Amino acid sequence: MADNLSFALFQSLNLQTPIIFTTAYDEYAIRAFEWLSVDYLLKPIKEEQLRRSLDKFRQLRPATPGPDFQELLNVLQKSYKSRFLVYAGDNLLPIEVSEIAYFVAEEGHTCLFTRAGRRFFLSQSLDHIEAQLDPRQFYRANRQFLLSVSAIVKIQPYFKQKLVLNLQPDCETPVIISKNKAADFKAWLNA
Repeated sequence: MADNLSFALFQSLNLQTPIIFTTAYDEYAIRAFEWLSVDYLLKPIKEEQLRRSLDKFRQLRPATPGPDFQELLNVLQKSYKSRFLVYAGDNLLPIEVSEIAYFVAEEGHTCLFTRAGRRFFLSQSLDHIEAQLDPRQFYRANRQFLLSVSAIVKIQPYFKQKLVLNLQPDCETPVIISKNKAADFKAWLNA
């Protein structure tokens, strides 16, 4: 509750069902009762308190509609881009995200490299592209590289606790993970 995500979610869904709040924070009690609160239980919760709250909920439940769980899922699930439309000469080609090895920002351009080693220019910035991709599959290695997990072949220790990556297809520029991002990168790769 301290991050206000619960209240933001309630507002986005226009929630109209009774709620039993369970939290370790007493400072949100007044705000909680603005949202059809049945009860506000402070942790550690005693069994008798919970039983009374659930009884109260059951009494109120028939009079109020339940939440629209499909709407809730739609709010919580983000869809990611599945393909990019790229120019190849005078033609346009759809490139599936699963075929992409990495993106490189170089000399004011953004290039998409496929797993087959083909290179295409894009008009979008690396930041814009990153926001459209599943962060479980793509990692922003540094300002220049956005990598697919499938492109990473080998990771080697580098100067001053940095990491250098070997990619497939090979990349002309070394891909270096800074000391500050090394732990985050390893955690992402090990997920």
